Amino acid sequence: MPFLDPNFAEANMIRWGYKPLEPYTKASAKWKCIHIACGGTVYPIYADLNRGRGGCASCASVKIDPKLALRKMIKAGFQPVGEYINQRTPWKSKCITCGKISFPIYKTVSKGSTCKFCKGIAVDPQEAVQLFLSKNLQPLEDYKGSQEPWKCKCLICGNEVTPRYASIYSGQGGCGYCAVSGIKYGDPSYLYIIYHYQMNAIKVGITNVQTKQNRLKDFKHFGWTIHRKYDFDTGFAAVKIESAVFRWLRKDLKLPIFLTKDQMPRTGGESETVSMDSITCHEIEMKVDELIKGYSQ
Repeated sequence: MPFLDPNFAEANMIRWGYKPLEPYTKASAKWKCIHIACGGTVYPIYADLNRGRGGCASCASVKIDPKLALRKMIKAGFQPVGEYINQRTPWKSKCITCGKISFPIYKTVSKGSTCKFCKGIAVDPQEAVQLFLSKNLQPLEDYKGSQEPWKCKCLICGNEVTPRYASIYSGQGGCGYCAVSGIKYGDPSYLYIIYHYQMNAIKVGITNVQTKQNRLKDFKHFGWTIHRKYDFDTGFAAVKIESAVFRWLRKDLKLPIFLTKDQMPRTGGESETVSMDSITCHEIEMKVDELIKGYSQ
């Protein structure tokens, strides 16, 4: 066997069910490992395992009729690709339902284990990318795991975000900048700039034109005054402009959120506020006009 990358060899051993306890030397040498299936210390030979032979004598001593094993695997939803070795050796198989390749252990399959991809335990990296793209998230690095933050670019607002696959898969949003509750991206919408003299605050927000609850009416009821309102054909366009406004306010100008949730208990929207001491409604209006002009070109 030609020279083998030790890291590659170790990865294969783990995939075959053996955890190395010492560095790789050569394919024909005994390699001290723990057999993950039974926990025993064994000395398999890499070349033998690569040819499909077993590496744990105690596990191999339990005889199972290969034909019976094949029938049970098929009944459990697996179509084995290689030959049966023993009940504790990973058996390369294709899932009859989803078509993906995995290495189930016959003993666990015989006890009811099924395809880890179908159960959602394992994730196909290509399918993970497709899911994120369908949610307007462009991955910027390789998939690492369902619970790992995944660096992405939001295709709506352009911000860099790090959602987790598990969160997106469960239906949560992926971009905090575009997290507008209830916004319908295909419906006519508007962006508004309002202010409250007593609270010394300015707020920027968006909403759909046709909603059960009139947001601006609610704000006016609690002392807010409309400075300017911009109409958009879609919620997508409104989100695009609003996100750019807040990138400018929070990142470029470094203006913090001004009001608290306790100060806006009935209307909400405190995260979209800035102090009137730090900026004026007219300055925000000029920025919005600039962004809309650039967006339409």
